[in-house]
Parts: sequence; C-alpha cells; structure tokens
Amino acid sequence: MAFLVADNTTNNVNHGAGVNPNPSQGTILILSKLASTTISDFRHILKKGSAGVAGDYAIFALGGDLRLERQRATTNQIVELPNASLTTAWAWYAWTFDITNGGPQTYVAPLSGPFSNVTTSASDGSGTQVDASANALRVFTNHTPASSIAQTIAALYIFSRDLSIEELAEQRAQRGVPIDATCQLCCEYGSDGAAIVRDRSGRGNHGIVTGVTLAANPFDVPPPWRRRAKAQASAGSILLFVSRDMQGPVDMHDMRG
Repeated sequence: MAFLVADNTTNNVNHGAGVNPNPSQGTILILSKLASTTISDFRHILKKGSAGVAGDYAIFALGGDLRLERQRATTNQIVELPNASLTTAWAWYAWTFDITNGGPQTYVAPLSGPFSNVTTSASDGSGTQVDASANALRVFTNHTPASSIAQTIAALYIFSRDLSIEELAEQRAQRGVPIDATCQLCCEYGSDGAAIVRDRSGRGNHGIVTGVTLAANPFDVPPPWRRRAKAQASAGSILLFVSRDMQGPVDMHDMRG
C-alpha cells in the first residue's frame, strides 16, 4: 500500500524528534508518484523544524524544482532536483547533503533502471549547522500554513551519511530493510494501515498519521521483510508437520491449533 496525499494543510505524518542525520552528511530517498509536475512554491514533502524557520532540513517546491535546504548559521545549504526530472509516473527521488566532500547532490530513477545525477543550484552554505534536534520531523504538511505536495508516496528512507548511486540502487532493491546501520528512518507507507507508520530502521521513529488516504503500491509483491516473515512462518509449519509425521499418522484436525 501507499499514502495518497492532497495539496492541503492537514495531511501529515509526525515521526517525532528522533530522525537526526549527521549534521554534515545525509541522504533522503523517497518513492513517489506526483499528481502533477506543476507545483506551487513552498508546497512541502517534509520538514524537520518549527513553524516560521528554515529548520534542520526540509524538502519543498521552489520555482518548479524540489529543493532540499539545511539551515546553517550564515547561509543555508541548498540543492535542487530540477522540474525537468520530475514525472507523474512512479519514481525514486534522492537528495544527499555533504558539506565536507563534494557538496549536496540530487538523483532520480524509475522503478527499475539506473539512477541519474540531476543536481542543480547546489551550494554548501556557510556557518554552523543549526541544531533542530528537538523539533519533530513532519512528512507532507509540516506546519500551517504550508501545504503538502499532492502525491502518492510509498517509501521514505533517511540515512546519516551520503549514499552512492550504487547504494541508492541497493536500497531500492531492498525495500523495507535498511542496507546498513546508518539508516535513521525506514518506512513503507501504507503497509501498517492509515493510522501509524512503522519505522523499520530499529530506531523507533514511528509516525502518527493524520488525514491521508490509503492507495495502491506500485509493486505486486510485498517488501522483503514481509516475504521473509512469511517464508519463515511457512518453514516453521513444514518442520512441525515433518516432526510429528515421524512419530506416526497425523490427525489433520489437530493441526489447526
């Protein structure tokens, strides 16, 4: 499943204050189907910060592009994913921020196929990284009056380091299971219903949902964590049957419990 989000000021997922990437490095990766590539300014995908300030980090529309902005004391770090790379088909979008090695980058990929680096308007900014660790991460609408970007979103991953193109592809292939321990947030939106989002990074940054609608996921098969759980359950049942069968005939009515 996935979440269908409207262009309004009420749809949001509150993940609390615990999603804090490394101040100088990080990656945000989403799987989304935009309702339109024409997006009004300051419509948000996510923000960690309070109302009226830039916040620790935010992704929002500006001039038709999708900008990642991280607040620094003098000038903010920014990088934009250009409008020409947006699509109304399902796609993976990624933003990385690295003020120590190579600067911020943006990437886009279809459901299958290579990621492309589409970085524009990148700047490291200057000054100390602003500490917004006490503020909640809100996905979609962050704070009134900012509206969310109309879209259907199926997955969100946040890491405390920059992922390479190869690692982005690895995480895409390994949906619902973080590729390493630097993952701060690992969510398959809609997999747990319309009231809560489970964080499968192991960090407990679960989300409380307001106002979204469940929608179809672009994949016909469940994510790997669910397939593994099902396989393990099936294997357990088979082992039980074999073990009991070795002792003699099995009463199938007795197997129901």
